[in-house]
Amino acid sequence: MMGLMAHLPQYAQMEVDHVGRLRILEILFSLYGLDMNLERVQTRARQQHDEISAAMNRSPEVITLVEQLEKQYDERLKRMSEGRPDEDPELSPNVLDFLDQLGEQFSQH
Repeated sequence: MMGLMAHLPQYAQMEVDHVGRLRILEILFSLYGLDMNLERVQTRARQQHDEISAAMNRSPEVITLVEQLEKQYDERLKRMSEGRPDEDPELSPNVLDFLDQLGEQFSQH
């Protein structure tokens, strides 16, 4: 028995992660040489990605947050490839405030 998990970004709240599901299936198919039509999952993943992108584009705070997270991720990958240890990321006060607000919303649910 094996369990697989796809990590969702905290800014994307959804009941079913079709994008993550598709990625896990692609990895499994690649590892085990499986062949199956993924068109239905790909369609749902594309629709979900478009919905998330549209929601992000309506919120400047989320756009700023995602840009900073992507930049930090890229910098971390670069440090790791150079054999340098991780450093604690520094987020702007606006991003920290936004994350605090998200945390408050999640704790209320």
